[in-house]
Formats: sequence, structure tokens, C-alpha cells
Amino acid sequence: MEREQFKILMQQLHPGNTLIVYRLDRLGRNLSDMIRTHEKLIKNDIGVIAINDNIDTRKKDDMATKVVVTILSLFADIERNYILERTQAGRMKYVENGGKLERTPKINKSKTDLILELIDQGKTKQEIADFLNVDRTTIYRTLKRNGY
Repeated sequence: MEREQFKILMQQLHPGNTLIVYRLDRLGRNLSDMIRTHEKLIKNDIGVIAINDNIDTRKKDDMATKVVVTILSLFADIERNYILERTQAGRMKYVENGGKLERTPKINKSKTDLILELIDQGKTKQEIADFLNVDRTTIYRTLKRNGY
């Protein structure tokens, strides 16, 4: 729950307010966070509307609402874990098949050759960056990749 903007939002809520979220899973990173946050909101008389989950807890602090919120939070947590597992499996398969998990360079081979030529001519990295309309960091990365 170390989300800075979420902390600010929680501090701005007052009794009688309603927090509108797209899905209940936005209330926390895992099941216990979601349930704890929901309980805190209900205890402070703050309603919750989860648009996608069709949940509206305003003025409803009954057991049925708590059960529905807990079950939906559990499903959201399970779904999140499955997504993380599938993403990790996809990354591993990609690497096994020869793929690389890195950014695609902004500079192609011909621009790299031009950068190296301009460096040899004594141009500054900033001048080259301005000429190619890229950030100076891109020039540094390109030079590093090419042993400079």
C-alpha cells in the first residue's frame, strides 16, 4: 500500500464521501489490502462504488455486502496472480526462443555509424543529440554499446 497518490486520496476522504473505483482490486495490491481498505472505508462511513463489479456499498454495512466484497476481492487477487504467472511464463518462453528482454534501440545502424563518425570529428554529445533530435542519454547508450 505504498502508493503515494492512493495515500493522498485516502487522506482526503471524509465521512459521507463516496469513493468510486473502476474495480475493487484498485483498493489494494492483494486480498488482505483490499479487504482492509474496504473495512477502513466502511468504518469511516465512506461508501465505495466499484463500477465494473457493480458494487455500491453506500449506507450498506451488512454481512451480505461484506461477503460479496470479500469474494470479489478474492477473485481479483487470484486473477492478478494468474496474470503475473502467465506474464512471467511468457517472458521465460520468449528468452528461451532467443528473444531479448530489453528496449529496442532508438538509433539504427546507419545513425550509429553517423554518431561514431561525428564523435571522431570532435563533435560534442549534446551537438550530436540536437542534430539527431534525441536525448543526450541516447547518444551515451549508443556509444556504450559500441565500446566508447
